[in-house]
Amino acid sequence: MKDCSINETLQEPLVSIAVATYKGEMFLGKQLDSLLSQTYTNFEVIISDDGSADNTHRILNEFSVKDNRIKWSLNPKPDGFIKNFERAISLCKGEIIFLCDQDDIWYKDKLAKHVEVYKNKKIVWVYNKVVLTNSENKKIGYLEDSALDYYRNKTALENTWGSCILGCATSYRAEDLHKILPAGKFAPAHDSWIQLALYPKKSFFIDEYLQDYRIHKGNTFGLGEKATKEREQLAVKENILYLKNLPMNKNLSFGKRLFFKAVFIAKMIRSQYRNL
Repeated sequence: MKDCSINETLQEPLVSIAVATYKGEMFLGKQLDSLLSQTYTNFEVIISDDGSADNTHRILNEFSVKDNRIKWSLNPKPDGFIKNFERAISLCKGEIIFLCDQDDIWYKDKLAKHVEVYKNKKIVWVYNKVVLTNSENKKIGYLEDSALDYYRNKTALENTWGSCILGCATSYRAEDLHKILPAGKFAPAHDSWIQLALYPKKSFFIDEYLQDYRIHKGNTFGLGEKATKEREQLAVKENILYLKNLPMNKNLSFGKRLFFKAVFIAKMIRSQYRNL
């Protein structure tokens, strides 16, 4: 009798969906429903919770009982969304890892569309377009409405300052993703760090809307509500620290570290001239 298991594995690799939750009771159920409705079915959902005090745990228990592809655990030491995402990623066993927010909605063919791209062995990470919605899941626009040319390969310099493709719209080859974590000490977020550390490895843009990205008052990170002037000033300071730290991070190649050292020096010199 012919054993087809090897061919099936090659054609339908195990996919991991890494989710970081925190006080997600309002939208989490709808997001998990959208994951379970995917046309591509060989996946696991790995959830790390950062100490939610609402009904998040009840929802996670209900869904994990309903479908054993959903597995969740409590972060032993709540430490913010970056470390929480890193923990979820570290527990993933799939060949391809998707990053997933707790409050979005994925369209049913998102996994299938991404997995198809990975048949090209040169592709290391993939991203798709998103529709912007509000707390009632009503469409309020598209990302390119306010960010022209957003969907393009970001340069290393752009990623230095935190400009990146939304993490929830991305997937990665697990072997490459595991190598470059944890994120740098002053990284603005896990997604900007990942894309920076992988640069210039080949990515692929799926020019289709494959999910709703929900914008609401409770966003832990991301687009969220309009930033205040004070928050913008703090972000500048944080990014300076991030840039200063990059040349010392051994997860980056020597060439990248040297490049960021030069960028930091140039930035400091430019700042001095501006203050004259």
